[in-house]
Amino acid sequence: MSNKNLFLISFAAFLVTMGGMLWTEAQAGCGKVIIPLELDPNIAAFKQRIATCDINWIAANTKLDFVFLLAYSATLYFGWRGISGKAQNIAWLTLLPGVFDAIENIHLLDFLYLSEQEVSSSAYNTYYWCVRIKFFILVAVLVGLLAFVVKWFGQRNKQTA
Repeated sequence: MSNKNLFLISFAAFLVTMGGMLWTEAQAGCGKVIIPLELDPNIAAFKQRIATCDINWIAANTKLDFVFLLAYSATLYFGWRGISGKAQNIAWLTLLPGVFDAIENIHLLDFLYLSEQEVSSSAYNTYYWCVRIKFFILVAVLVGLLAFVVKWFGQRNKQTA
């Protein structure tokens, strides 16, 4: 199967799971909470943010995020491979955010049901840094992908002119 078809399939899965993620977040009853929750600086802020939420829906959202991270990782991977030409050998880097996201999700699921006192600072620090590294790499990958798309369209336009 071609990179283009694999990209389209993974992108469709990305959109479907994104819809599920938005729906489960809404069911938690506390507004747009997931991204701010991920960025909370400490467990006290984390617990305060979810105090009025239905944490079972946040847990459902986090479990669905395991499917979502597979979908966005595959979308980035096949998108990169499809347009990057000689840079295909670094396409595997697009999978790293998903690895950090999985580690983050495991911790998040624990933190939902543990008291603030039961969460060690090392566990929260692992979570904290996985979130930030994930977002940093995602931004870098998306900027790189955008640069390749712009370059690809520029070359394509030169060929048709």
